[in-house]
Amino acid sequence: MNQGEDGVCFVCLGTSPSPIQSGCACRGAAGLAHLCCRVQAADALVKQKKCTEWWWTCQTCKQRFTGEMRDGLANAWWSQVRDRAEDDRERLSAAGNLALSLKHQGKHDEAEKMQREVLAVMQRVLGAEHPDTLTTAVNLAASLSRQGKHDEAEKMEREVLAVMQRVLGAEHPDTLSTAVNLAASLKRQGKHDEQGSLFMCVRVCIYVLVPALVLLCACVFACVHMMGSHEL
Repeated sequence: MNQGEDGVCFVCLGTSPSPIQSGCACRGAAGLAHLCCRVQAADALVKQKKCTEWWWTCQTCKQRFTGEMRDGLANAWWSQVRDRAEDDRERLSAAGNLALSLKHQGKHDEAEKMQREVLAVMQRVLGAEHPDTLTTAVNLAASLSRQGKHDEAEKMEREVLAVMQRVLGAEHPDTLSTAVNLAASLKRQGKHDEQGSLFMCVRVCIYVLVPALVLLCACVFACVHMMGSHEL
């Protein structure tokens, strides 16, 4: 447990029980808080701003919580909404968030079970092309891959990639990220010859690395030019 010795919760200013680090970008004393205080803050912010991101995002630094705070908040949120109808939007979000928490804890089988349930509901309620549905499918494929179920992961990644290419476009960051994941699944199965890892990696290089290299070269050229001008 990442507790601070003689630490003070920045929310309530209490010291007992010992507050824990939030795991976001807030460092030192600024990141110490009681889980219960973070839960109360998330409740208040969600009601005020009508956005559930405060269950996983720090209101101060706007970065994601990690570690014990992330997992504690995920469980607290899920406990509040788990008895709602299965197609309740907040319940779906809380379930997906808890699944990610389980994944980060290495509990990939539990994450897979929850992601399958969420995905089935999202496909029925939101549709197969909804961004949340696609995100859940990508996360499920990752959980499958972490358990060595690379053939299942590949099948799902192919389906998601096809939808993303049609809906978002080939150069969208989410499309490229899914292409990288698919390339990894193909590589793990040794499928180098069926437009596999090599083809996918080359494609990603074309869309991502070449523009980045062009930009880098332009920056280097500009710096050299500025240095040369300064010396003159």
